[in-house]
Amino acid sequence: MGRKRKDGSLLAARIGGHKRRRPEHASGDWASLPSDIVQLVTDRLLDGGDIADYVDFRAVCSHWRGCTEPMDLRADSWIVLCDGDGVWPEDAREIALFHTRTARRLRVRLPKLRGYRIVGFSAGLLVLPHKSSAEVRVLHPFFSRVAVDFPSLGPAYRGAIRHRSSFRAMRASVCSAASSSSSIAVVIWFPYTPVVVAAEAGSDHWDILHRALFLWNTLVFQGRLYASMNDGSSDIVQLYPPTQADHRQSSVFPRLSLAFPTPPTAASSS
Repeated sequence: MGRKRKDGSLLAARIGGHKRRRPEHASGDWASLPSDIVQLVTDRLLDGGDIADYVDFRAVCSHWRGCTEPMDLRADSWIVLCDGDGVWPEDAREIALFHTRTARRLRVRLPKLRGYRIVGFSAGLLVLPHKSSAEVRVLHPFFSRVAVDFPSLGPAYRGAIRHRSSFRAMRASVCSAASSSSSIAVVIWFPYTPVVVAAEAGSDHWDILHRALFLWNTLVFQGRLYASMNDGSSDIVQLYPPTQADHRQSSVFPRLSLAFPTPPTAASSS
C-alpha cells in the first residue's frame, strides 16, 4: 500500500480557514448566458491553447456544460512533474502537471488510476497498464471519462518478453496510428529486453516491431517515435511507424556526430 499525501488536493480553496462560498446571485446570472455567448467564450479559451481553462469553464454549471462538448483535445503543452514525496501517482490517484508555455502548475485528481500504473505520458495522454491483467489504457488527464482501451500484454510477455523485471520497468509513448492519422497507437519498450511492441486503437493484439533493439532515449515528433540506441552507436532509429519491422537498417537514419568541438577558452577567444 502506498502512502497518502498529507496536503490533499489543491482544488479545495480555503480563505481564512473556511471554504469559499459562492455569491448567491452568481449562479442565476451567469448560468443564463445565451448559448452563442457561451460558445464565443469557449472559442477564445481554446484559442489560448490551455485546455485546462476549457475544462474549468465546462465545470461551472450544467448549462455551460450542455452548450459545449468534451472535445478530443490533447494536453500537448503539459508535462507530468514528480512531486518528490515518495508517493506514487497511482497510489495518490492524482498527478502534478506543468504547462511549458505559461508555467502554470496543476494537481489533477484521477480516480481511474486505481489498479493501474503510469508508464508513459506523451501527446498529452497517459499510458496505464493494469497491474493484474496487463491490459493497457490511454487516459486523458483532463477528460478522465475519455479513455481508449488496448488488449492485454500477457501474450506478448509470454511469447517474446519473458523477463519480469523488464516488464515491470516498461516505458511507453503515444503516436499517430500508421493506418490513420486521426487515430492513436501505443508503442512499448522494455529496458532489459530488446523487444518493442505496438498496437493501434481497436486492435485485439500487440505487434512485435523489433526483437533486437536496446533503446537509450526516445522522442515523439509529429506523431512518430524516434530513438537512440544503447549500443554505443549514434544511430537514430524510427521506431514507429515502422518501415520494415524485421530489418533494422531500413529504419536507421544517417549517423549523427556525437563529438562536439572543444569550446574556446576565455584566453584563446580574446
